[in-house]
Amino acid sequence: GLAIRLRFRFGDEVADSDAFNVISGDAASLSPPSPPRQVVVGDTIPTLELSVRDAGGNLAINGATRCTSVSMSAYIRAVVPPYTWASATISGGNTSLITSGIASFPGLSIRLPGSYRLSFQCADAAGASSPTPPALAHIIVMAATN
Repeated sequence: GLAIRLRFRFGDEVADSDAFNVISGDAASLSPPSPPRQVVVGDTIPTLELSVRDAGGNLAINGATRCTSVSMSAYIRAVVPPYTWASATISGGNTSLITSGIASFPGLSIRLPGSYRLSFQCADAAGASSPTPPALAHIIVMAATN
């Protein structure tokens, strides 16, 4: 954190406070990543990065006890009515520890074409989901052409 001192003046009298640190607050939101709009089946998706923010919009780099890691879930949309979402599998890691307010998901790939929704959720040190709302991202996976 940043060490701060306050100086108070009243007429000719001056008083300084003891130094104190200003740190970011606990996680309040996840900024969704910006994945490519389309990828080809089996291609590696560029690293997805989410920022973990406190209630003031600052990166939650210190004292984020409610969000020590971010987990990712994937869903694929049915191609026939009623177009519901079903759980899907993405190759690569589905959990990221937070470093300096950023959760990174490198080396992901998808093996089946379709419309995918990725959901990212904070978890505390015990692995329990936090009340932080999930962040969503969408990606279209195209079949490979020869």
